[in-house]
Amino acid sequence: MLAASLSRHFAWVGGLAMTVPLIGQCQTIHCDVLRTSDSAYAGRCLTNSTAMALLVLRPSKRPAAGRWHGTAGRVFGTVGDSTKDMVDWQAFSPVFVDINAKDRLFSYCWCLVTRAVVDTEGLHFDADGQREGPATNRDLETLKLTRSYFTDASRWNRRDERSRGISYCPREAASRTLFCALYDATVVAHGEAYLAAPANAAVRDAINRAVPNNNYNHPLTDFNNDAQVDFATMTRMLDDAIRRVREALAARRLTNAEPDADRRTAPASLHSAGARLLLGAG
Repeated sequence: MLAASLSRHFAWVGGLAMTVPLIGQCQTIHCDVLRTSDSAYAGRCLTNSTAMALLVLRPSKRPAAGRWHGTAGRVFGTVGDSTKDMVDWQAFSPVFVDINAKDRLFSYCWCLVTRAVVDTEGLHFDADGQREGPATNRDLETLKLTRSYFTDASRWNRRDERSRGISYCPREAASRTLFCALYDATVVAHGEAYLAAPANAAVRDAINRAVPNNNYNHPLTDFNNDAQVDFATMTRMLDDAIRRVREALAARRLTNAEPDADRRTAPASLHSAGARLLLGAG
C-alpha cells in the first residue's frame, strides 16, 4: 500500500512546509464530538494520543443512525499535551461520518468506522486509518467530468498558485488547474468537496505512473506546474485513472453483487492516497 510505504509528508501551514504523518499510517483514529446544542457537536480526533483533526458536526435526523455532516479542520497535535495543539486555519473542509450503517465511512480519511456510540454527552467513534473506503461510480463520474473540463490546452491553467492545502475554486472558470478540475468535479459528483474520495487518489496514482520517480511534494500542484508535462501527458494521465477505476468496478461486479452507491469496492491502490490532499499533499 503506497501510503503505508511513506514515512512522512509535507503540508502547507502559513505558507511553510511542515512534516506530518500520513493518515494511512494511523491504526485507530478516535473521535469524541461533544454536544454543544441540539444541532451542533464539536470535538477532536486523535491517533496515538495526538490530535489530528477538529470536528464540528450536526447530527442526522436519527442521531444514533445515519450520516452526520459538518466541517473538519486539520490539527497538528503534541503527544499527550492538547495545550500545544495547533489548528491549521487554512485547511477546513466538508466532512461526514456514518453511524450504525454497513461499511460506514469517515470521510476525513475515507476510511471505515469500526465503532460508534451516541450518548447524552455526544458522539464517540473509532475509524481504522488502514481500512480505506471503496471506490464508487461517483468516483468514476468525478474522473470523467474532470477530463471533460480539458477539451483543449486553452482550458488548462498551467499556473497553480495555491499557498494552502485546501483552496476554494471559482465556478465556471475559463481554465482550470488540475486541482480545481478535481475540486469542481467532486462537488458535482458528491455534493461537496470531499477531497479524500478515491477519485482523487486515483489521480495521484496515475501521476506517479505518468512521471515515475518524481519528487513532487504536492502532487496535483507540482504535476500541474511541471514544465516537462504537456497537455497530452496530462490528459493521458486522466484517461489512465478513468480506465483503471472503470476496470476495477467491472471486476467488482463480476465477483460480488453491486454494493450501495457510496460503497463500491476498488483495489487499495485506487484510494490508498485518498487522504493526502487533506494533509496538504495536493
